[in-house]
Amino acid sequence: MERIFATYLIETPLAVENAAASLAGEQSSGTFVAVPGETGELKQRFAARVEKITPHEIVTTPSLPGARPLPGP
Repeated sequence: MERIFATYLIETPLAVENAAASLAGEQSSGTFVAVPGETGELKQRFAARVEKITPHEIVTTPSLPGARPLPGP
């Protein structure tokens, strides 16, 4: 089986591992409802997954104009 690899630069106020996992889930070929013939093995075999996270600099404000950081203490 051939896999497709992609590199993303994620800026997030969340834990980067959680944001990356969420992004991978959105990029997956799965659906929100069960499909006849779909098995746990097939889901695992073809699911998108995070292979590697390379941390970069930490910023104090979002670079996207209009983006808001998560409310915090």
